[in-house]
Amino acid sequence: MTLRTRLIAFAASAALAAAGAAPAQAKPDTRDIVAFLAALAAIGIIANAGNGNPAPPPVYHPPVPPPKPWPQPWPYPHPVPPPVVRLPAQCLVTVKTKFGLERAYSGECLWRAGYTRALPEQCAWKLRGKGGWNQVYAEYCLRQHGY
Repeated sequence: MTLRTRLIAFAASAALAAAGAAPAQAKPDTRDIVAFLAALAAIGIIANAGNGNPAPPPVYHPPVPPPKPWPQPWPYPHPVPPPVVRLPAQCLVTVKTKFGLERAYSGECLWRAGYTRALPEQCAWKLRGKGGWNQVYAEYCLRQHGY
């Protein structure tokens, strides 16, 4: 019960108690009965003017995790390695780097052999030679990528 409802109930009970303490007339007339019923109706309207039952708070359900996949039978299948691509042996050159001599594949030779777009860019080196800048591909890097 809220404070507002309690105050209304207290006021109604005080009004009824005060009316009962007053000297009673021997003969109530129609005007008194109508006033009494109007007062009771006003008290009832005031008492029911509250908000009633408030709406229940919203219920939040936690998200349901996705189901776990079934365990795979032992032994687990291993990924199939990519097919090994054979690069032409005539394109293998030795280049001098700051770490010493390294084996690499000439970019121009590979381009002439038809390997134009398939080579990984992270294996490419730009080297300065007599004729300008040349692009070579590190052999160990190409081996790691399946070449």
